[in-house]
Amino acid sequence: MIHYLETKISKLRFSDRGDGEVLILLHGYLEAIETFDAFAEDLATDVRVICIDLPGHGKSTIKHVY
Repeated sequence: MIHYLETKISKLRFSDRGDGEVLILLHGYLEAIETFDAFAEDLATDVRVICIDLPGHGKSTIKHVY
């Protein structure tokens, strides 16, 4: 399931699936959480998998505060 967390400086998109111990997946430069679509669902059968779009990547934003 896709969620958004809004902070003062950004709106972060993340997915959360499965139950149990937590495994957080972070993508590389210029990527997004879709990078993990091929295997995140399989991992979620054993653990809770959280995938995060880093600020400014995928559908996460960065608010410019001056």
